[in-house]
Parts: sequence; C-alpha cells; structure tokens
Amino acid sequence: MSDESPLSHCARELRSVEEAHFAVLYGCIYVDDEVGHEENGGLIKLFHSSGMFREIHLLSTWEHMRRLLDKYGEEVLIAAAFMHLPQSLLQTIYAEVKVLLLADGPLSEREEVFLDRLENRINGKWN
Repeated sequence: MSDESPLSHCARELRSVEEAHFAVLYGCIYVDDEVGHEENGGLIKLFHSSGMFREIHLLSTWEHMRRLLDKYGEEVLIAAAFMHLPQSLLQTIYAEVKVLLLADGPLSEREEVFLDRLENRINGKWN
C-alpha cells in the first residue's frame, strides 16, 4: 500500500503543463454539477483558439480530466494542476475561468466559491 496522498497521485497523472491548464478550465465548468451548452462551447473555443493546447487531443484529454475529477474530486484536481502551472500562466487562467463561469449568466454560489478559491490559490502562488 502506498503512503502517497491523493494529491501526489493526481499530480502524477497530469502529464503536462497543458493538461494542468486544461484541468483548471475543466474543473470550473463542472463546479456546479451542471454543464451548459455555453460553458461547453466556451471551453471548446478556448481549446481551439489557444496555442497552448495544440499538442493535446481534445477528446482524450476531456475523458482523462473526467476520470481524474471522478477519482479525486475538484479540489484535489485543481491543487494538483497548480503543482504544474508556471506563474506566467496564472493570470491568463484566471481570466479564462471567469469567462467560462460567466458564459451562462450570473455566477451561482458554487461558482463564486470556486472563483474565490482559485483567486486565493493564484495569489498564494503569485506572492
């Protein structure tokens, strides 16, 4: 039996900075357990328009993130993703998350909590 934490396991299962970036975006659209057409469309648009994601396959990455989210939960997935993310991407990711969360209208309470946690995590890593 391994003494490693779920966080360590999850971090190992994220194979690149690109996957870690995608994990945060993916986590944000699933935060309220309801993925609207606008959120899905926004994520797909970001995926295709960003040079960051040219090296990964959308469908396989989407499925991989779903498995990780189911296995570890949103908080562990996001924390693991931050272990891979360089500071130079943090403000971009925050802006992308905000756009995705606002895609279907005003923020729900769970979306506000997610955004606050993300901002705190970014500020903790940024400073």
